[in-house]
Amino acid sequence: MYSFLRIFSIAFLFSSPVLSFPAQLNGLLNSRDTTLPLPVNVVHQFPKPTWVENLAIRSNSGGDILCTILTAPELYLVDPSTGSATLLHTFPSVEGVLGIAQLGHDIFYVAGGNVSLETLVFTPGTWTVFEVDIRGYDEHGVAGVKVKELVVIKEALFFNGATRLDSASKTLLIADSFVGGVFEVDVETGAYTLGIDIPEMKKTNAPGLSIGVNGIKVKDGYLYFTNGAQMTLSRVAIDVVSGTVSGAVEVLASGIAPDDFIIGEDGLIWIAQNARNTLSVLLKNGTVVNVAGSQDSLLVPGPSACEFGKEDKLYCSTTGGLINMVNGMFVGGELIEIDTVGFDL
Repeated sequence: MYSFLRIFSIAFLFSSPVLSFPAQLNGLLNSRDTTLPLPVNVVHQFPKPTWVENLAIRSNSGGDILCTILTAPELYLVDPSTGSATLLHTFPSVEGVLGIAQLGHDIFYVAGGNVSLETLVFTPGTWTVFEVDIRGYDEHGVAGVKVKELVVIKEALFFNGATRLDSASKTLLIADSFVGGVFEVDVETGAYTLGIDIPEMKKTNAPGLSIGVNGIKVKDGYLYFTNGAQMTLSRVAIDVVSGTVSGAVEVLASGIAPDDFIIGEDGLIWIAQNARNTLSVLLKNGTVVNVAGSQDSLLVPGPSACEFGKEDKLYCSTTGGLINMVNGMFVGGELIEIDTVGFDL
């Protein structure tokens, strides 16, 4: 069993108050059909303690969901129609896996390394990018899954979120929360560089586990990113061919406790506020609205990442509330579904 008192030394980093609805926003809510909180459904719950770190959606007809596990070096596939979970692979060379991104049909890249949530030790020289080819899964099951080690990045300290540079690119972007930058990896050759290294991605010198850049996404020529220590969600213009920064950083939201996030087709940004047990949305006017969960509830227990699946369903991975227990309670990490149908603010 993990020493949770050690784990929860993380939580003080996110000690600013939970955002509440201002009066003018309450009036806006009352003038629309949106009812908050949004409905939450548990698709699959893992045993406790399990920290489900990140997720990716297959492009198959069922919209299967791949989930990475931080508390074990495991990758699962969850069928959202039945809630069943299948262990696709255990990575023997690392202790946990985090970021995941798809760079081809059923070809995913997973970032992992040696990390202990019990001792808060993150081991340099272990951070690895794996290629996971599941094109043979539907016909052969787990036996059809092919995994290979693409590259070990010796300079890396703590991998976190991952994304694709561009829809046609073979470049994988991986956030390093301790380095405070983004590595760019050529998935065909394994060549890499610390391509983005800016102050807005750095961690602070606060005691405990102070992490910098966390979740990353690319949309319309911008790299969007969260920073846990600076409590911000920002974006910066980049060249989608070279990956270099081509503009100034714009802070979109501050005073939040962000983990990963997803940008909807309508431009709304759904933010997993892990330490606050809350899913929030950044509206186009810059307002952050809490739409499910709360600081003192395990309804959305430690959301760590979110992605839109089939039929615009929003799925979130959770830690089970390991960072912010409620009355000393936590649950097994979950894959949950948030009903966003009709959400309009």
